[in-house]
Amino acid sequence: MRHGPFYQESSPQREGVDLMSLPAEKMEFPEGLSPLPFDPKSGALERARLYWPIFTIAAQAVEAQPQLFAAIGYRETRVQNILGDGGRGHGIMQLDTGSFRGLFQPGMPVWFWKEPTINIPCGAQCWQDKFNYLGTNTDLAGPALFWFATAAYNCGEGNMSKIWSAYQGELASLDIWDPRFWEICDSRTTGHDYATEVFRHYLWLLEQFPE
Repeated sequence: MRHGPFYQESSPQREGVDLMSLPAEKMEFPEGLSPLPFDPKSGALERARLYWPIFTIAAQAVEAQPQLFAAIGYRETRVQNILGDGGRGHGIMQLDTGSFRGLFQPGMPVWFWKEPTINIPCGAQCWQDKFNYLGTNTDLAGPALFWFATAAYNCGEGNMSKIWSAYQGELASLDIWDPRFWEICDSRTTGHDYATEVFRHYLWLLEQFPE
């Protein structure tokens, strides 16, 4: 069963509407949470199409959706196979030798971790590891857990555990369509907008790559 980016008891289907089947342009989104297209000048959508089979396989392995990992890849690198973050971030998903040191073995060449057929599935597994950690060490569940794991991809599961601990009472009364949820979720991410931006790109990608 797939991890759920939307569904929860408090606001699972926006007054009974199935969010997964309704075209985004026909929905009314809260301010700041509408679908966000890729920059058309970046060429990122074309690259996402090129790598879509890999995003799909990677997502299936962790029972998530390829749109999530393509959205993360856009935020990280504009879906470019690059070496970033001062040489520590590898490939489209920016696998970090500091954050993901268990993945990297002495003597392995840089190109190995940049290779999309390796990089994208490893990125998905890293997301899954953070999902599992937060699911075990907090009371987060459903969409809140899903998007806290996405924020953790950027700032680490330890930081996100601390956020949950500090705001767990308030979070219990929020759903993901409340801008306050995202303010809390992104309180330690880069730019304080990482998970929000990924979420908005994810919504847009659901239209570009319908299942």
